[in-house]
Amino acid sequence: MQPDRIYLLLRSQSPLNRTSFFNGWMLLLAMVLLAFLGCNADPQLKPRTSGAGQSLDNWVAQRMDFRGDLDMSTLSEAYNKRSTVDMRNASLPEWRSLGPENIGGRTLCLAFHPQDSQVVYAGSASGGLWVTRSGGVGAKAWERVSLGHPVLGVSTMVIDPTNPDRMWIGTGEMYSNGVVQPGAINRFTRGTYGMGILKTEDGGLTWQKSLDWSLGSMRGIQKIAINPLNSNVLYAATSEGFYRSNSGGEQWTQTLDVPMVVDIYVHPRDTQVVLITTGSYFTAESGVYRSENGGLSFSKMSNGIPIDYTGRTKISGDPMHPDTIYAY
Repeated sequence: MQPDRIYLLLRSQSPLNRTSFFNGWMLLLAMVLLAFLGCNADPQLKPRTSGAGQSLDNWVAQRMDFRGDLDMSTLSEAYNKRSTVDMRNASLPEWRSLGPENIGGRTLCLAFHPQDSQVVYAGSASGGLWVTRSGGVGAKAWERVSLGHPVLGVSTMVIDPTNPDRMWIGTGEMYSNGVVQPGAINRFTRGTYGMGILKTEDGGLTWQKSLDWSLGSMRGIQKIAINPLNSNVLYAATSEGFYRSNSGGEQWTQTLDVPMVVDIYVHPRDTQVVLITTGSYFTAESGVYRSENGGLSFSKMSNGIPIDYTGRTKISGDPMHPDTIYAY
């Protein structure tokens, strides 16, 4: 009877073994298939993020101590120190809003009428050009200037000090030389539409194209400067390089083919000296350039300027000591 007992035992166990064996192979096959599909998945089908998580991580990282902790005591100490200073009694200039109060947005540039301090022009990031004739005072102090052209961003503006009816505006706002990812994967960050430089000779009633980029790709004017000794000589810092005009903006010549020229400083006494800055996010040509022939040619300055710097630079001079120049 012993063999029969073993025989019956084998018969009763074999169906369970076959099922377990089959299920095990199926599980292994499913795991291999999932691994294969994961390795060969189309990267375009992966979920795209907005960068919000990276932004929050960066916010925390800036405030961490050496242990990697977010210590509340540092904020409390800073607040307590601030509380010991009575800012209300400090001799600080008072600021007040000049409006418009019912419109939100960014102001990119201001230009003041050289003969009438109540007239101020304001260029907006996406709302065109505005003017006030009451120094910004009043519920309806600001009115939009009709340009007669498809202009959204007004980034810079200059007024002829000898003839205030003659003005130039630069259009478009540029963030960088190309497409970058400041916290967003799929955001096009070249900037807003820019059609070049517009000019008026009748105090803003009508505007004509000066540097015509109306049919080109998305470009922008970063800064327009005027020669303080000759108002027919203009300089333009643009996303496409540095431009110069000897004809009051009738014609322009590119004298430096370096992308993303950001700022301009013209020496007020010796206008043959012109300094400009270039660069944006990781551009190799970033830096400060100097001209000693009125902007006809430039050489890159290296003395005191970080050679490996790859960002934007703004520049300005001390009005009382024009040989003293600041770059930041």
